Amino acid sequence: MALDFVRRQRIDGENAVDRFGAYSIEVDGEVIVGATGEVADINNDGFLDLIVGAGFAENGEDIGKVYIFFGNGTGRFDDSPILSAANADIIIEGQNPGDFFGAAVAITDINNDGLLDLVIGAPGTDFAAANAGSVYVFLNQGGPNYFPTSAAGANRRIDGNQAFAEFGSFVATADLNGDGLADLAVGAPLFDVGPAPDAGAIFTFFNLGAPNFFVNSAASANQTIFGAVTDEGFGVNILPVDINSDGFIDLVVGSPLHSPGLTLLSAGAVYIFLNNGLGAFPTSITTASQRITGSQAGMQLGACIDVADLGGDGDLDLIAGAPTFSPDGATDQGALFIFFNSGSATPPFFGANSDLAERRIDGENPDDFFGQSCHIANMDQTNGPDILVGATRFDVGLAENVGAVYLFPERRRRHLPKQCSQCRSQIGW
Repeated sequence: MALDFVRRQRIDGENAVDRFGAYSIEVDGEVIVGATGEVADINNDGFLDLIVGAGFAENGEDIGKVYIFFGNGTGRFDDSPILSAANADIIIEGQNPGDFFGAAVAITDINNDGLLDLVIGAPGTDFAAANAGSVYVFLNQGGPNYFPTSAAGANRRIDGNQAFAEFGSFVATADLNGDGLADLAVGAPLFDVGPAPDAGAIFTFFNLGAPNFFVNSAASANQTIFGAVTDEGFGVNILPVDINSDGFIDLVVGSPLHSPGLTLLSAGAVYIFLNNGLGAFPTSITTASQRITGSQAGMQLGACIDVADLGGDGDLDLIAGAPTFSPDGATDQGALFIFFNSGSATPPFFGANSDLAERRIDGENPDDFFGQSCHIANMDQTNGPDILVGATRFDVGLAENVGAVYLFPERRRRHLPKQCSQCRSQIGW
């Protein structure tokens, strides 16, 4: 089966330098910037709530905050036309200047009590060493307060184990070892690996259950997956998913600063680490189960990643953004690459590089940074998964870097098999 994604709508940002589409939200004049803006039903009232991490929050001191806005069932979060961050239903504040608390947020049920808990990254904390970073775990206590208002009240704190590694820059949750409990995967993109500074690393932590749930230091992680290339910053995009349908949760990792060679500096890569069935993975990017590399220097493939069954055949397909890809010399126009899963039980599952993607959607203009963010969701609840892509430096008129988000609904064609040679066409806008 082949399919097309046709641009149905573009949503433009409001102001110059907003970079709308880069997970930045402006709420009544307060710019909330973070690695996440998530929706989930925190208070179990049947309505989706909004959780926004704001790592740069609080008077320029970068203490960081996490804001929670309860949904009211109308598609909004209160009755006013303007959402005020100061009036969020819950605000959890970091502990110290420079903590960047809220730079990453994950939502899951840690203790299996039916309430959604929070895992929050603060990559700038100094508890173990300068900028070693931390991850906080907050258990949902139920109403009326749900969570404490300070990071100091967290149920558990896991500290990084290397200065300036910025542990907690990315967090993801999934049951990695199949025991029914939510485990953690945490990125430390500036972790030094041997002679390779800032190569990066990902730490995995098994959920130990009550009362502590997790160990308190990255030094005691169940496993570390190491980067190997200087300045790659491995560990910024971590997606737990069963990519080969064997019943075990694997890790798909985007690494946009990876350099496959001297002629392909920062071309980027997407790695797949298969789970051995016990929650363990290959221990280095050099032994990853599969690596998909960018084919143009500086394109930063893997700046965003997501997976879904785009072809309707039961296999999970991959999208990967490359915001500084330059099609036909159009500098930093950006592109989104779509890779169909081969359906194999063993790697390779996808083409080895971006030139082998089955589809490519290009940005509209030079310097748009199309592909900085991306997400798959069935927006119209009809034809299947749709794709949303952020172009964070899109200009609106004379206003620069306003940003835009594009929606590409799926349009299926059933007369071609998904792996045919004709399917490897490129779609540009």
